[in-house]
Amino acid sequence: MKKYYFTIALLIALMWLAGTASAAVTCSTIDNSDDRAYCRAVQTNSQGQCSAIQSYNLRQQCLVRLGARQTLCQTTSSPWAKEQCKDAARARR
Repeated sequence: MKKYYFTIALLIALMWLAGTASAAVTCSTIDNSDDRAYCRAVQTNSQGQCSAIQSYNLRQQCLVRLGARQTLCQTTSSPWAKEQCKDAARARR
């Protein structure tokens, strides 16, 4: 019975690792470094990855997409950036 649980746990871990690896390959094909970092953050569901984004507006959008409060959208510099940020908040649902 213990061997069965170990096998299931191992399979789940391997599937998770394979998903993470394929996300990295997909994101690595993006030329723009900010877009690439945004992709990695979303694929790994890690707000820490958002800190690699140089564009303030895109970094705020990234944080909101991954769970930060939508009030961060109000700190962006343009109405267009605010709307993109709000769209990112809706995308996380």
